[in-house]
Amino acid sequence: CHGLPRRGLRGASCVHDNMQPVVGEHHKRKRPEPQVVEPSLDHSEGLASGMISKQRQSHSKRTPPLNQARYLLRVEYDGGKLFGMQRQPEQRTVQGCLEDALEKFAGAPVATCLSSRTDAGVHSLGNTVHVDLHRVNKKKPDKVMKPHDPRMVQSGLNHFLAKQGDIRVAEALRVAPRFHARHMAVGRTYYYRIHVSKFHPPSIFERGRLWHIDLEQPLDLAAMQEAAAHLVGEHDFTTFRAAGCQSSTPVKTLHSFTVEQYPSWPVFGSKQKRAKFTKVTDEEQGEAANVCSNSDCVDDPQTLVVTAQGASFLYHQVRLMVGFLKSVGMGDIKPSEVPGFLAARDRAACPSIMAPAHGLYLGSVEYPNESLVFVEPLEEKVRAAAISSSNGDSSAEVGSDSQEDFDTSPHNHIVGVE
Repeated sequence: CHGLPRRGLRGASCVHDNMQPVVGEHHKRKRPEPQVVEPSLDHSEGLASGMISKQRQSHSKRTPPLNQARYLLRVEYDGGKLFGMQRQPEQRTVQGCLEDALEKFAGAPVATCLSSRTDAGVHSLGNTVHVDLHRVNKKKPDKVMKPHDPRMVQSGLNHFLAKQGDIRVAEALRVAPRFHARHMAVGRTYYYRIHVSKFHPPSIFERGRLWHIDLEQPLDLAAMQEAAAHLVGEHDFTTFRAAGCQSSTPVKTLHSFTVEQYPSWPVFGSKQKRAKFTKVTDEEQGEAANVCSNSDCVDDPQTLVVTAQGASFLYHQVRLMVGFLKSVGMGDIKPSEVPGFLAARDRAACPSIMAPAHGLYLGSVEYPNESLVFVEPLEEKVRAAAISSSNGDSSAEVGSDSQEDFDTSPHNHIVGVE
């Protein structure tokens, strides 16, 4: 998506937001629901939701099995046809589809732990989950295998997610056994895209991916930027807190909140070329670049991107703040009035509307660099030697991800099940 920088798992800055359902397809198979041991979840606009069974929690304190490893997955998805991130009964969700793919890959049900949950319609460039995978040899179940290479986990899951069409594992990293996708996150970044134009609606390729505001005049960008600056820092954000928020406190710290203008999509090809039915010569294009007063010219609509960075957010906080900025841009609210709305600590006192879900993107969930570096401990090397010894192989690395292990030929599509 234009104007939205893609960030990987490596590196730390600030980020986080939320989502809930959109009606989708039903899951064909039912999987046992893990017990919830974290009843109080910070609902932020992409609030963290970690669902971990008591059994898994106790396992994290013990030495994992020889063939088990923990992986951090960065997941991209188009939320338009998804009922949100978190698994829900009889609904098509990101977590549900991902766990279906993991079950096919691993050959057994696998539970995931989310870093952030998003509502129906919200998109993601980098939501994260962690998962524990046991590597099993299909033909020799008793054979101890070395854990999967992260690249094989990524490609295997994408193989099974391909039919979904709107979910993809963008990156996979092996992390320490005690790494936690939610608790170890230090920041989350959200992006919100706005398209302002009365006569030029968004391209058909952009439908459902930004908020189209039907106005003849552009929003007052300078006023929106001034208002956004008042919201940066630690505040009681009750005014921008939706009903049903489960956060224990309305006080949050907004590290950064910006509004920037970007060129309209698509960025390839000049607007003159796209506006004419006939081929535009270089001379005509040069003339049109200097003056655009004839009826064939297309005036660019206003395309804005709002970026919010913080450790966590209240339920619907980002979308409520974006709706507030829209009111500022239209002149309904003055930037100087922002401190007063914050001090009111009352959602009903704010006249602005909540921005729709389909313009919101969870850009990234970020972690300290050191938490993402997996260093094979001495204990792990001893275990690896034990694997080789138990399998009677002293000349080659046992359990490596070979082509034989992952037969993706037309005759065997069970990728990763060995």
